[in-house]
Amino acid sequence: MTQTHTTTSTPTAPGAGRVVAAIGIGAAIAVGIGIGAYGVWRASRPRQANVSMGDLSRLGGAQAAKVVGRQVGQFRPGFQWARAIAVAPGGEVYIAGDLAIRRFDAAGKQLAEIATIEPPGAIAVDDSGTIYATFGNKVWVFDHDGKRIATWPASQNAVFTSIAVSDAGVMVADYGGRCVHRYGRDGKILGIIGKKDEARNCPGFVVPSAYFDLAMAPDGLLRVTNPGRHQIEAYTLDGDREAAWGRFSGTEPDGFIGCCNPANFAIVPSPGRPGDFAGFVTAEKGLARVKVFDADGKFVGFLAPPDTFARHDELVAGATNPAAGCRNMALDVAAGADGRIYVLDGIVGQVHVYEWIRKK
Repeated sequence: MTQTHTTTSTPTAPGAGRVVAAIGIGAAIAVGIGIGAYGVWRASRPRQANVSMGDLSRLGGAQAAKVVGRQVGQFRPGFQWARAIAVAPGGEVYIAGDLAIRRFDAAGKQLAEIATIEPPGAIAVDDSGTIYATFGNKVWVFDHDGKRIATWPASQNAVFTSIAVSDAGVMVADYGGRCVHRYGRDGKILGIIGKKDEARNCPGFVVPSAYFDLAMAPDGLLRVTNPGRHQIEAYTLDGDREAAWGRFSGTEPDGFIGCCNPANFAIVPSPGRPGDFAGFVTAEKGLARVKVFDADGKFVGFLAPPDTFARHDELVAGATNPAAGCRNMALDVAAGADGRIYVLDGIVGQVHVYEWIRKK
């Protein structure tokens, strides 16, 4: 995730509008779509260093020296398995898990619950309190009181893993189709973003497992992970790829480990500076690391020492039933308008709240 990779200019996308809220999470269980295509790509990619989790875990002391976050709170959302977290423009925290979406105040007090008949996946909330949630290959829309007000038609063969909402519409990451669907607020499809297209500078998304995240940035560009390439990419709403940053780095902290990271990310606002943002917070699976990068993709530091999530890593490593979600469960991250960063550990059942300590 440094500027030594492919970083280009990032002009504001035409007609993008103000960002209201965005969040994404990888699907609970990886599905077999596209395994053959991934095998071909992996065979042709540069050979990577063989780095064990034991090697990485021993780096905790050195990495702790680069910590730039201060924990200011924590709470338990009460789910057996929590999957996604979002922060509404007003500061309320929404968490999806089990068969419900729960709303909390900033201190972690539960305010409301929406019961669902299917497990909710990704969630996003706009400034009116309208909630957009994915359920497999569908999107359901709820009002602030939890009443379902719209059901968008299912997308055949889709596996929706992330959703973001802004004045420009609703963006949904589709692991099944390796693309992003752009919808209007009425659920009508406005376009597809990210399919391989040389004319638009799009190399295509490489998504080996069902972690495929996105977020709308205040500069009007859509940010999307390309996890098999270890990058976060920037797209206009018309589908042109404007920038990309990130790299595989093994044990080095400025890049990403494993086959497919970052698993999840969030854009951190700059309080009091509309149209600007401070940077990105990323979460990696395999070894749970949460890191901070500036708006240009330059590594700043770890939000928390990697051993903060040691219990998470133990549970993932010891999972004997992948269908229970543990083996494929990554941390999820979200950021509020005040710049606070929320880290959801869905396996342990804990939300950590941080402030990014920035040098003046």
